[in-house]
Amino acid sequence: MSYLSTLESPLKNLCYSNSPRSSYCKHYLRGTSSIFPKILGLNMITDKGDAQWSAFRGALPILAAFAAFSVLASIALTKKVKVKKSRVNLLIGLAFGCYVHGCGVIWPILFASLFHFIGNFTKGTSVHAFVIWSLAGLTIVAKEPNLPIKQYLNYRTILGRSHGYLDHGVYAGEYSWHLSMNLVLLRLISSSMDGHWAAGGEKTEGMAKQNKNKNKDKDKKDDDNEYRERVKMSRPKEEYSLENVLSHAFYAPLFLAGPTIPFNAYMSYCKKGHGKTCFEIFEYCARVVVAIAYLDVGTSLVHPFALMRAGILKNDIAPKLSGGAVWFTLCFMWLKFLILWRVARGWCLADGIDVTENMGRVWNNNYNISGFWKGWHASFNKWLVRYIYVPLGGSDNKNIAVWFVFGFVAIWHDVETKLLAWGGLNALFFVVEHFLRGLWRKAVKGKGWSEDGFWVRQANAFGGATFIFILMAVNSIGYSVGVSGVGAVIELMTSREALLFMAGSYAAFYTGSMVMFEVRRIEKEWDGWEGRGGKKK
Repeated sequence: MSYLSTLESPLKNLCYSNSPRSSYCKHYLRGTSSIFPKILGLNMITDKGDAQWSAFRGALPILAAFAAFSVLASIALTKKVKVKKSRVNLLIGLAFGCYVHGCGVIWPILFASLFHFIGNFTKGTSVHAFVIWSLAGLTIVAKEPNLPIKQYLNYRTILGRSHGYLDHGVYAGEYSWHLSMNLVLLRLISSSMDGHWAAGGEKTEGMAKQNKNKNKDKDKKDDDNEYRERVKMSRPKEEYSLENVLSHAFYAPLFLAGPTIPFNAYMSYCKKGHGKTCFEIFEYCARVVVAIAYLDVGTSLVHPFALMRAGILKNDIAPKLSGGAVWFTLCFMWLKFLILWRVARGWCLADGIDVTENMGRVWNNNYNISGFWKGWHASFNKWLVRYIYVPLGGSDNKNIAVWFVFGFVAIWHDVETKLLAWGGLNALFFVVEHFLRGLWRKAVKGKGWSEDGFWVRQANAFGGATFIFILMAVNSIGYSVGVSGVGAVIELMTSREALLFMAGSYAAFYTGSMVMFEVRRIEKEWDGWEGRGGKKK
């Protein structure tokens, strides 16, 4: 970290030089109204190069006010007026959707209705899964702005030119409706499949209550165990109604960004909240404010997003500066998503609904592909396991199911060549990692070596460093340089200075893997200690 701190000023100066690209970089530097840099006496110029973070940070005061109002309104309506929680959420969600998408909110409503009525017609039959996933594919194609279907999903085309004004200006809301469809789609698939499994005789909430006392002491992580039970247990069949499907799909805290929640769990929380105390929720929200302060201060100290957008890092600059910029970018991206997802979860908690926490680890506290993706978007990972991985055979068919999982994730994000390549490479290296790990464990066991033996740990650290490089390379293809930029990156990495930098980075990752092994060991011992009621071995 001390080495990275020495790169702060050189990286910042790249934006303030006299080169043409530097003037483009300055275009993304703007004044900030955040109090956190001011408190520390820092420059009030911040990096606005990341459009998603810039838009979210600007809208955060309004979002926080609406979140507070919605929580208070929900409490008043459910406690005083005795309106059903799911119905209150529907009213608030539709109001929020109208503000965000304007008249365009009709399209997510139509897709939700389509999923519900078609799902109701086919649920309990052998063709249900095929029909729902076909409809999901159609939805992905329809919401893509670069594909032809979305061009016809507007008022001008369907109602005529005289109604074209509904597609623009104040009638169009803050954002296009297709931006929310990714997360809405996950909830629509969830409600359709949960309803199908309920019709097929999956365990109901009543059966769960009978087993509650039996399972209570079996899992030391009570909250996780409770959440799993809420997900698995089907709701009464009358709860799989259009009203509840829309309530789930348009749930305001998770509408634009945030973790996802299966239908069964959502309805369960609508009936009975999570039971966390006000202090626990306040403490959680306070940690989110601290994270916002970190990112506000960080983007005032160094400007990696602006450097990326300006294309300065593609120029002939020192590899150590390029590597440092990539490192800061990844740190800030991790922190950005952490804030987006924790703001959403904090809103949910205040509203009585719990969702899986994303970002279980810092992004650089991972040394394998499977571990990284389990922690990065943990709620989405659990969704993928429940609705794709397990139905395709789960661990018994891991090497095949993983291709469908990453294939869906790729096209779910965007239908682009670079993301299809990203999905394919992730699936490929996941299979390779699984195969090599199995061979290595078999060899270690066959030789009678200890898992904590010196040479075994060295080999494990070597593998960890290798897969860290693979993770960085694959994600760069998907979200940075693309397929077309791979050749240029390889050419840049062939210089002597770049090769030395890569060797130094590899050594750092090797050492970091060793540290992570110790972190995992301590975590395991700590979990065991907690599981025994706080009694040490």
